[in-house]
Amino acid sequence: MKFKFYENESKIYDFLQFPKCIHYKEYIRYISGEERVYKEVVSDSYKDLMMTITEKLKPYIKEIKTFYSGWIYEFEFIELIMDMHSILNYQSAIDYLDYLLTLDEYEIKKSMIYSLIASTKENEESHNEETSDLIISKDKILNFINNLALESDLKWNLFLIIQNPKKHMKNYVCLMKKLYPLFNEFYQVYHLDIKEYGNYIVEFLNDKGSEGLKELSFSILNDKIFEEDINKVFVSSLFPYSITINKFEDDQWLVWGRNVEDILKKLKEKNENKTNERVRIFKNLGDRTRYDVLKLISQGITSTKKIANNLGVSSATISYHINTFLTSKVIKLASHNRKLGYIVDYKILEDTFNDFKDDMNFPKK
Repeated sequence: MKFKFYENESKIYDFLQFPKCIHYKEYIRYISGEERVYKEVVSDSYKDLMMTITEKLKPYIKEIKTFYSGWIYEFEFIELIMDMHSILNYQSAIDYLDYLLTLDEYEIKKSMIYSLIASTKENEESHNEETSDLIISKDKILNFINNLALESDLKWNLFLIIQNPKKHMKNYVCLMKKLYPLFNEFYQVYHLDIKEYGNYIVEFLNDKGSEGLKELSFSILNDKIFEEDINKVFVSSLFPYSITINKFEDDQWLVWGRNVEDILKKLKEKNENKTNERVRIFKNLGDRTRYDVLKLISQGITSTKKIANNLGVSSATISYHINTFLTSKVIKLASHNRKLGYIVDYKILEDTFNDFKDDMNFPKK
């Protein structure tokens, strides 16, 4: 198993994704989710850059949304086309766009229908046969699209394109050629970094093999997902916090964001810290006296002296246990009627028990 970096294709790939920047806020929400660490890692400079790009794309927003419905939408026009008409071996984005203009109506429809079938059905042997059957009838195509589990606005876009594919392809290429100078202005800043980083990745992977893949991706990826003798690696500067594996008819690409290692490292550190926190909490709860101290605090008894009297131990011992609970965040200081006291942090305990269930693969109800 070997890896090869595709420099020209990396740039073409980013360019074809460039109009999606109009939906960049969806991308930030997509990579953030509920993980605060993502929000911390996504740099302010990147957010500022995307805001700048978005402003420059605004004059074209109506045209863009015809072909790019959103960040997380599947089945965008160009992605359906790329399945059968790869960007591989093209020297520039303009060369690829010029090639797209040579496709006739039948070829455009065939590529779109084949991609839609391939993405919804597993039996690859029947894809070509089904495509050939559908392509001969516009009614069959429309019925097929209508039965797809897609949002209505995306279906509508597909309906419009199928009605006049050559016109839509011409409009798409026209739009992309207008956007190309804007993209170049952005990309030239990162061009050398992308080249250097892409060469570093494949050198690392080819040197260390499957273990290197696990190490670089912090065990998110393994060698079993790569089926080719030579696997293609693209580096994305446009969406630097994502790893994407794109599967096409006879091909597969690993698209690696240029800042992925940073965010995975942060996630690993956070997960390790959370695991250490859980271990520390369970260790604290494993001591009987300490457990009884926590029970009394949960009942509203926060005086060290009263807790000591209840348990028949010294106040110094109780102070030690309380400090341990404070350090592990099981309890916290709170003010009640202008008096400071201790309360149980039930959120910390609940999260700890839920994480413990996840770690132990508890059956889901």
